[in-house]
Amino acid sequence: MAAALTSILVLCPGLGTVGPATASTVRATECGDWRWPVKTLSDHRRKDVRFSPNRATIRGFRRRTPPPNLGPTTPRTTKLEFHTWTLHARPRRARIEGDGDIHLIIFAPKHPHLTMIVEFPRRRCVSSPFKRKRIAGARHRFINNCGPMSGAWAHLTGSLHITGVGFWDSLHGQPGVAPNGIELHPVLGVTGTCSRR
Repeated sequence: MAAALTSILVLCPGLGTVGPATASTVRATECGDWRWPVKTLSDHRRKDVRFSPNRATIRGFRRRTPPPNLGPTTPRTTKLEFHTWTLHARPRRARIEGDGDIHLIIFAPKHPHLTMIVEFPRRRCVSSPFKRKRIAGARHRFINNCGPMSGAWAHLTGSLHITGVGFWDSLHGQPGVAPNGIELHPVLGVTGTCSRR
């Protein structure tokens, strides 16, 4: 299974991800940094998150107003980041990013143009043991359902229920991002059908 998780993104020390590589043997060797403790449930407010999920929709999520002045060290903020949410969605495509996350683009079942991102961190990039096993389990189930991932896009089809913690990301041109930067990050659970197309 580990071999299937090989990333093909090139990383430069101190610079982060610089772009896709052409050889599938290059592995992601670094974790992320931008709001990384919040992204991985390793921040000091992680135990204040409510883990009984609320149902939500991609359409509703995309209408939310993001907090102002997000920065690389902004702590957990707004009600959204203190709750877990379950979305019914269709998968579009996924790949492993340079920080080791599986970046999955999903869309609203009846509205293919309404997309957002959900992310599955890799186990060794989760510094707190608090929910590390659950985060790793969700990633494992996603790979079991949808197939092995690499740095190249895997085009997917299916129908999923995805549970994760709300997260506000910055807008930096990432594929599939919602217009307000809203995500589920980390994903804590995934069920449903998924296959390559």
